[in-house]
Amino acid sequence: MTIFGKGDAKHRYVATDDVAEAMVRPLMAGDPLRLLEFGGPEALTRREAVEAFERELGRPIKRRHVPRPALAFGSRLLRPVKPVLASVMGQALAADRQDSRATDAPLQQLAIEPRMTSVYIRQAATEHRQGVTG
Repeated sequence: MTIFGKGDAKHRYVATDDVAEAMVRPLMAGDPLRLLEFGGPEALTRREAVEAFERELGRPIKRRHVPRPALAFGSRLLRPVKPVLASVMGQALAADRQDSRATDAPLQQLAIEPRMTSVYIRQAATEHRQGVTG
């Protein structure tokens, strides 16, 4: 698992099904949204997310860290030749520096009950174990 930067900023991960539903519901109601900012119901750091996977899997997960200086340097150095990669590195650095401010309130206003990250992690670990043993 690659952790960009320190991995200590809180993020609110969102299930892809919840994202899809948040895009479709306003369209179906004839009220398309121009901008909808939201996060998931549970704030976790990247380290906490990896630790949760480790607990559910019952084993350690190998971690690699890309230090903040490497992200900053790569973002500047690669901009002329690999602008997409440079942008990704810059975004990873920015995300590592501050907690996410988005909440799940917009999802709830659309009558979407967002899935908890911990529930996803539990389900993914169960499916992984079944795939390994099945």
